[in-house]
Amino acid sequence: MTTELEPAPKPTGATFDLAGRRALVTGASRGLGRALAIALADSGARLAITARSRDDLELVADEIEKRTEHRPVVVTADQTRDDEVAAAVAEVEAAMGGIDVLVNNAGEPYLKPFVEMDVPEFARVLEVNLMGPVRFISAVAPGMLARERGRILNIGSADSVVGAPHMSAYCTAKGGVVQLTRALAIEWARRGIRVNALCPGTVRTSANEEYLADPVMLERILRRTPIRRYAEAEEIAALAVYLCADLSDFVTGAVYMIDGGRTAV
Repeated sequence: MTTELEPAPKPTGATFDLAGRRALVTGASRGLGRALAIALADSGARLAITARSRDDLELVADEIEKRTEHRPVVVTADQTRDDEVAAAVAEVEAAMGGIDVLVNNAGEPYLKPFVEMDVPEFARVLEVNLMGPVRFISAVAPGMLARERGRILNIGSADSVVGAPHMSAYCTAKGGVVQLTRALAIEWARRGIRVNALCPGTVRTSANEEYLADPVMLERILRRTPIRRYAEAEEIAALAVYLCADLSDFVTGAVYMIDGGRTAV
């Protein structure tokens, strides 16, 4: 282990190539998680994917296998359950020999006025969107620390840093994801583990196509986005590949806003 007074070694041959890296992507059954999984696999990573729905995961695995001739490890887990997350990570580590990259993507948006929520409902949003990533990090950290190498990429949101009406619980959870990212980046900076967050604005996915088809909602999105459009999932995934690659070795504790300028206003 590098001591506090010694300079950390510089990476050699750093590239975007993820060949030889073992990556786990959560919430990979659809939408942004699917795009993230495909991008990492296309860049050479050995992949494991997890979500609650095995059928949807198998479809993503089929697509990745056709593209890369390698089939991802498929495991199901509800990230609000300690036992299921621990079992999923153990299964992936047994199958791949370890996890070098964790992409914490799984989460659920939640829209409801604060005064209409009770405390357990608010807590449920935190369980899904904040404690879920905590559980996965807790499960993979021992292996990464033992090897003194790892990449953790937490998917936050533009709502991590700005408020939004009727989204108090979600904003709180995603804000916590950003602070968790910063704290762990500092804690593990000398241990070879890089922890960063990627915070998208509105992204077009199958889950929100109906939402984007609503002229009133679309107008609201465009009005608050200086670029005046929403993102495609592949645009988010491209930055994710960089943050999971050796080329980003000097990057840790960073929070990348990829939101069309929304949070720059």
